[in-house]
Amino acid sequence: MPQALIEFRHAVQTDPRFGPAHQGIGIVLRRQGNVPGALAEFKETVRLMPQNPVALYDLGLAQKDTGDLDGAIANLRRAIELQPDFEKAQYALGIALKQRGRTAEAATEMGGVRKFHESRLQASQIKSLILDAQAQQASGNTENVISDYSKVVDLDPDNLDARILLGNALAAAQQTERATQVYNDLIQRAPKFAEAYNNRGLLALQTGNAKQAKVDFEQAIKIKPAYGPAHYNLGLALEKMGDTTRAEEEFKTARTLCSESAKQACSQ
Repeated sequence: MPQALIEFRHAVQTDPRFGPAHQGIGIVLRRQGNVPGALAEFKETVRLMPQNPVALYDLGLAQKDTGDLDGAIANLRRAIELQPDFEKAQYALGIALKQRGRTAEAATEMGGVRKFHESRLQASQIKSLILDAQAQQASGNTENVISDYSKVVDLDPDNLDARILLGNALAAAQQTERATQVYNDLIQRAPKFAEAYNNRGLLALQTGNAKQAKVDFEQAIKIKPAYGPAHYNLGLALEKMGDTTRAEEEFKTARTLCSESAKQACSQ
């Protein structure tokens, strides 16, 4: 008898209501080909842990093995309801539906499995692009940074961090129009993204539009009052506009905020 099975049985003897031990026994028995025994243990597991999606999945597999396709379909569906991203359960459900002759439903479930697979591949690709962008940035290869973050945004339009990093890279490459458009799009998608207003304001300030820069910096501060860089940059805009008194007030606020947060640089 496998050591694992001995230990699981001992756990059940110690506490008959310990669901994971029944589940462990079921898994070992199923691997040994003892499907009826496994089925009984999985039923007990689900009785003890009715909201556990893995327990429902195990029971569904055992039911499928014994030809109880309707029972398998019901329990696999319950597992997916509890854990919508349970790819293995969705695949098993697709197989059970196909075996039951419900081919249209099976095709739908298999389509969902393909989407999970594609989503994982996309997530892996995005991670690789971000890591490469960071490496390229460290090496000073701005064009490659722009290329990487552009691809990330194409793959995941809702990735706000990638959008602002793309805008920053474009700004660093002095591609002001493209950078401004990226910040515009970001603000449209996320109107409360203070950094986007701040960075767009910096571009306006650099191109001589202190008035527009002031509006953006003030909006950034409205969203995030303790945002030191926006206070500092507002001071620069006010200084350009000749309002030196208020500019000094903003510089003072920025110094106070940035001294309270050593990680926050004010001159941004």
